[in-house]
Amino acid sequence: MMYTSSTIENQNVEFAAILGKAETAIRDGDASTAGTLIESLPLDMLDEANNLRYTILKAQVLAADGKHGEALVWLDQAEQLSPGSTSNPALRVMRGECLEFAGDESGATAIYQDIVETTPADVHAPAITGLGRIAQADGKLEEAKAYYQRAVADAVWDSEDWNDAVDLLGDLNVELIFSVAETSDSTYYTVESGDTLTEIGKKLNTTQGLLIRANNMKDAGALRVGDRLKYTHKDFRIVIERETRRLFLFDANGIFKVYDVGLGREGKETALGVYRIGNKQQDPDWFKPGVGRIPFGDPENELGTRWMPLVPEQEDLPRD
Repeated sequence: MMYTSSTIENQNVEFAAILGKAETAIRDGDASTAGTLIESLPLDMLDEANNLRYTILKAQVLAADGKHGEALVWLDQAEQLSPGSTSNPALRVMRGECLEFAGDESGATAIYQDIVETTPADVHAPAITGLGRIAQADGKLEEAKAYYQRAVADAVWDSEDWNDAVDLLGDLNVELIFSVAETSDSTYYTVESGDTLTEIGKKLNTTQGLLIRANNMKDAGALRVGDRLKYTHKDFRIVIERETRRLFLFDANGIFKVYDVGLGREGKETALGVYRIGNKQQDPDWFKPGVGRIPFGDPENELGTRWMPLVPEQEDLPRD
């Protein structure tokens, strides 16, 4: 079949539109849809520009599917199609991630470090996060924490890169605070005669649960004089963002962890103001107004696994 130049041009416009939809799907985190879209394209009919876009998309889809070795092959093909095309920071980060998850930590580290040294802060944040992941995989937890904190500081607030770094930082912070390993924030208490875990918690302004987990204790009463108990003193504060239903837990270093929370449905929103946390409950029953007690585990119980009552610190706030 013969094709006229106008027919070929129209086809390439159609192909470009499909590639544009696939690129949007990738940005939205929907690699499956992107893969379906590009597989419908006839490779032998793509012009040079669309072929390059297809090749990069193919690498992105494979990487999202965990096929990092195959993704590297397509990144190499993109480089052959247009030397220097994969030198943009986003694709260089992807190459670093493919190497990292394929087991080539040294190759990934070299790429990440080069990105950090040659690009602006808001661009190189994912490379710093990558260095953090490698450090964490090697057991260098304090080094990993420092990388994640830097990535959070450098990334654009609430961007995908920022959220990735915040999630990793939060999980690592929790691991460190509950770990028996000594950290830069940890302190030790020596058990004295007559001590109980409850009294020690009061002395140290920490919780019995944290002491038990951080010291791998099986029995809260199994204390001996002279035992050294690890604890991590934190002056936490909380900021709740109503629009996104997120709770930001801060310590002296900044964001410690971010949680999704429930704040009341439309018309029953939590009032803006300053509160302190009241009597925390695990697996709480719900005393629904006008109904009464709804036990934990009942599908009608809307409280979830944790309940933290907000006690108003200002006179004009509701107290119900």
